Amino acid sequence: MGGYCSGRRPWGRTRTEVEDCVHIDLYELLRAGVVQPGARHLAAASVQGPDETLQRVTVWSDLAEEMVVIVTGHHPWRPRVETTTEIACEAVPQPFGGERWYFRCPITHKRVPKLYLPAGATRFGSRAAYRLAYRSEHLRRLERR
Repeated sequence: MGGYCSGRRPWGRTRTEVEDCVHIDLYELLRAGVVQPGARHLAAASVQGPDETLQRVTVWSDLAEEMVVIVTGHHPWRPRVETTTEIACEAVPQPFGGERWYFRCPITHKRVPKLYLPAGATRFGSRAAYRLAYRSEHLRRLERR
């Protein structure tokens, strides 16, 4: 592995990693009661940022009519800049009853459970939208164990 034109670049990583971004996980917000299906709700929440720091954000959710979550918080790399992102949500019925909730990525418009805010970005987007990689993708086979 790693021969000529194989795609492995031994001189370092070329893509931003998921672990270096602020992320919002819809399932964590649902479990914490910050976002409530079938209701309008305003709450404060913490989202995990790079270096395990927590960012305080305000979450306004309207899952009764408009199916929208609005996230407002200070940008972690520029503390004086406040960023507001309006994120559409969608409920998908499950075969044995109930429903599963997803964010609609504001960039690619695909259903995703997590959205990321990399350094330098102004709005949240999916992993595919920002071409983010996992840290393990940049490790050699022996380093992954």
